[in-house]
Amino acid sequence: MGLPHSPVRYGKPFMMAEWNSDPNKGLTHRASYIQAQLAEFRAHRSTEAFQSAMFYELDGGTQWGLTESDGTPLDPPYTAYRSFVSAHPDT
Repeated sequence: MGLPHSPVRYGKPFMMAEWNSDPNKGLTHRASYIQAQLAEFRAHRSTEAFQSAMFYELDGGTQWGLTESDGTPLDPPYTAYRSFVSAHPDT
């Protein structure tokens, strides 16, 4: 996924409001994708005026989410997300 080359588009910071991997590629792929995307988004904070990336489909189950509808963590995506966020606190 390439981000825009302009540091600020239309005079506003860039925010990624919706993103996820292809649900047909499996849980291991999604875990890798989550960490890769979060790393890319974080790197672009200083170069592309990237302000925020949101992951809000937390109970989408095996197709999209990080947990099952009953709250059971869906691994490895849940662990990948939690590990990245724990290792990179927002300061």
